[in-house]
Amino acid sequence: MYFPAVYCVGAQSWDDTLATEAKDWTTKCEYEHGPLVDGKMKKGRGQNLYTSNAKQLDITKATMLWYNEKDHYEFSTLKCNKEPCGHYTQVPHCAYIQYIA
Repeated sequence: MYFPAVYCVGAQSWDDTLATEAKDWTTKCEYEHGPLVDGKMKKGRGQNLYTSNAKQLDITKATMLWYNEKDHYEFSTLKCNKEPCGHYTQVPHCAYIQYIA
């Protein structure tokens, strides 16, 4: 997958807490965002969900669907100006991120 340099992935690090939260959440096998605190995603957390009835998951297609929401993102304010846009904010950019695999 190719992204212009402005959308590069910066430094990354493993986070055991995020990994544990993700593992615990996935064992529930519920197709919804979580874990939630008072009905909201925990601060500093984000998730993109994708489903398909294809025989093989196309993660590139899923990522491009999220990435293409960039047209609804206002770079001068770092906020969405139209929905859908929230998935785009979860695609890694040139910022320090923590990830789980």
